[in-house]
Formats: sequence, structure tokens, C-alpha cells
Amino acid sequence: MILRYPTTSFAASYEDLTGGFMVRFEKAIIELLSTWSAKRKLRAQLSLLSDRELNDIGINPGEIEAIIAGTSDLCTSRRGLRS
Repeated sequence: MILRYPTTSFAASYEDLTGGFMVRFEKAIIELLSTWSAKRKLRAQLSLLSDRELNDIGINPGEIEAIIAGTSDLCTSRRGLRS
């Protein structure tokens, strides 16, 4: 959801004065929050799995944080593969 300023003369002139900074700032904040939320949900879902279930999908319990951060070898080696 992107918040827009009302289309009044004040809002239009305010956006012109800031060079669209607030619009870009809002988009960046929304993207950060959605990324954080997705990572939080992924961490919660992976934490619910047993060691055996994680092993079935090729993940060790110690790799969960690295996978979420995107720094795991698992993430970089499988990016080009289709599921």
C-alpha cells in the first residue's frame, strides 16, 4: 500500500519542493518493512520444522539464519535452478 498525498495545490507544490523525496522515502520504508516481515515469517516457519524435516529439504538447523540473510552457500548455488 503506497500512501499518496492529496491532490491539492499544496501537496503538488510540496512534492515539487522536496523533489519527490517523501514519495521515495515512503516507498523505501514500505519495502524495508515488507522485507523484514517476509524474513520474520520465513524464520518462524523454518523454526517449526524438525531436524529431520529440515534435512529432507537440505538445510541444517544452524543454516537457518544464513539462509534468511541470503549469505548461505545454499542460497547462492540454487538461485539459477527451477523448482
